Amino acid sequence: MLASIGLRLSDWFEKWFPDAFVLALSAVAIVFVASVLVVTGQSPAVGIQSIGSTVLDTAQWFGAGFWDLVTFTMQMSMIVVTGYAVATSPPIYAVIRRLAAVPRTGRGAAAYVGLFSMLASLVSWSFSLIFSALLAREVARRVQGSDYRALGAAAYLGVGSVWALGLSSSAALIMAAPASLPDSIERISGVIPLDQTIGLWQSMLVAALLIIVSMALAYYSAPAAGQARSMSAMGVADTASTSDLGKREKPGEWLEYSPLLTIVICVLGFGYLVREVLARGPSILLELNH
Repeated sequence: MLASIGLRLSDWFEKWFPDAFVLALSAVAIVFVASVLVVTGQSPAVGIQSIGSTVLDTAQWFGAGFWDLVTFTMQMSMIVVTGYAVATSPPIYAVIRRLAAVPRTGRGAAAYVGLFSMLASLVSWSFSLIFSALLAREVARRVQGSDYRALGAAAYLGVGSVWALGLSSSAALIMAAPASLPDSIERISGVIPLDQTIGLWQSMLVAALLIIVSMALAYYSAPAAGQARSMSAMGVADTASTSDLGKREKPGEWLEYSPLLTIVICVLGFGYLVREVLARGPSILLELNH
């Protein structure tokens, strides 16, 4: 029954849902229209001139407010970029390839990918996103009869279920950092340390139960081998995720492929982190900027 429901949902979403960026732009458009309607409705004089003025004001608010999120946007971008860098590094990718050799059946592969997606998300949701995607890709290449749609869905289980109970929980990290809390919230709740949120045994128990239930759903909702769609059937190239950089034939290419500049930047970054930890304690590493 779960597999049948999953197949129907998959077909419906593939038919009707656009790219995520289109959904984001649609949300902006909806908020724009709602803003115009609300402001116009509150205006004593409703007319073409009033509506035009409101449209221009709303556009002004959009342009001025767009950059208020630059700091948070940059933090999220760096989290994704660095998560990708770690997950695709040769040592981690070697681990991914070894893990991908374990499952033997399509349904077992879905539950297996879901398990590691959730375990990785308890450390970092961004690392989980990339790590799980690469694991799902490798498993799909190796396990005959596995469904690429089910593996892709399982790879998102970490971000969709338990990440907020792990070390990268946005809510817990904000509540534990006085500098991040708005004054209005701090007056109500005060600062809540991490050992009273993600460190509680109740939180760990909930995380464990979510992992078990999510693995069961991933297993029983995965299509049987006869109904499974492979990577090639989904239009995805069945190739390894690593690429050959080729030969360094020019001085510029030598610099591009050389790790020396990366090492310099890493030394600066780790030097900064060491001083921050010595000055403010290990918990500072859990703040977004770190």
